[in-house]
Amino acid sequence: MKIIPFEKVARVHGRSSFLSLLENEKLLIRISVLNNGCFITETKNWNEYWQVLTELDCTEISDRLYSLYAAWSVYIKSGFAYSQKQEYCFR
Repeated sequence: MKIIPFEKVARVHGRSSFLSLLENEKLLIRISVLNNGCFITETKNWNEYWQVLTELDCTEISDRLYSLYAAWSVYIKSGFAYSQKQEYCFR
């Protein structure tokens, strides 16, 4: 977990710490805001998040997850380009 003080997120130059979470190949699981204004984030990598499904050892599920991962990865690396939106968001 990473704690980011709220004041830093509100400043333009401090927002990058928080926004960079969205640009990493990690799934943002939870954001909690504490009374003191700090953010606590919980992230998981792709394999950790989907481990339960991959342990089923089903080829169809594995193929679909692989396709979804590929689209997700391209979408993130593109900076959330509109041209990549449909491939990921509607897969």
